[in-house]
Amino acid sequence: MWHALPLRYFTLQTLATGIETIFVGLAMLGKCDDFEQVRQVADTFQNYRSLFDGVGQGASDFTLEDKFFKHEVKINTLVFMRQFTFASFYSWIKLKVTLSK
Repeated sequence: MWHALPLRYFTLQTLATGIETIFVGLAMLGKCDDFEQVRQVADTFQNYRSLFDGVGQGASDFTLEDKFFKHEVKINTLVFMRQFTFASFYSWIKLKVTLSK
């Protein structure tokens, strides 16, 4: 007899909170006019705070686009550390595309 598996990792409340955070962040970004305002919005989110550190302060520093690209590659690489799912195929394709650039 099949029983529904319990939600171990996500509860409905944490999932709803995560989705709400995305919409609030996008609304805040939609009101930004310059780079400093975008930086202030990113400071409220811990995952993206480090991406803005040291951007454009010197000639040898990474641009913001380079840092986001590096962060995306890191996320796609970490997918392979988890269970093999359709996300692994998506990440594999995204990594192949980055290799062709």
